[in-house]
Amino acid sequence: MVKLAEPVEDGMTKLEEPVEDGMIKFEEPVEDGMIKLEEPVEDGMTKLEEPVEDGMIKFEEPVEDGMTKLEEPVEDGMIKFEEPVEDGMTKLEEPVEDGMIKFEEPVEDGMTKLEEPVEDGMIKFEEPVEDGMTKLEEPVEDGMIKFEEPVEDGMIKFEEPVEDGMIKFEEPVEDGMIKFEEPVEDGMIKFEEPVEDGMIKFEEPVEDGMIKFEELVECMLPVCPSFVCGH
Repeated sequence: MVKLAEPVEDGMTKLEEPVEDGMIKFEEPVEDGMIKLEEPVEDGMTKLEEPVEDGMIKFEEPVEDGMTKLEEPVEDGMIKFEEPVEDGMTKLEEPVEDGMIKFEEPVEDGMTKLEEPVEDGMIKFEEPVEDGMTKLEEPVEDGMIKFEEPVEDGMIKFEEPVEDGMIKFEEPVEDGMIKFEEPVEDGMIKFEEPVEDGMIKFEEPVEDGMIKFEELVECMLPVCPSFVCGH
């Protein structure tokens, strides 16, 4: 059940006592449909003052512009934030385990940064990325994403081949497109030539935002970018 200590306004939810097991904890009233724990948040952001457990979100500092801030590490698939993030970016200071996201350095412009390698379908980032791009420095295994070089313009870059439903990129792609240099196996996506205009290219170029497949593939990615298949 939901516990309210103070009235809430504008369809917002207010909780005075902490909740456990994936529940949301509110300390102060929230406004404009946002979630507020200890400090007010702005622009649809979420703020938590006390740590949460079991898949809950923990916020120590207020966030701005729809960003998420976590001060204490979380466990069991939770998100850990050490420093505030800006512009809808995600920042993690401590490594996470069990499919969680690990961030070492702050990211800018909606980009994702991971400093330590992750295991079990997690995402690994070594260098910061720019312009909503994803960067992985170390190879990943078991359906994970591997990035060797930074990518630009919201593109995904892979340097080493991946196996078992993973995505492989050899050369950088441009214009938010996906580029594959080596064939992939087991329901993976294979790109041979770069594509343009945010389209997906498999063996032959495609036009007008259409999807081109050379071989029948089936997405088996545990973490699939929404612009790949959206599963």
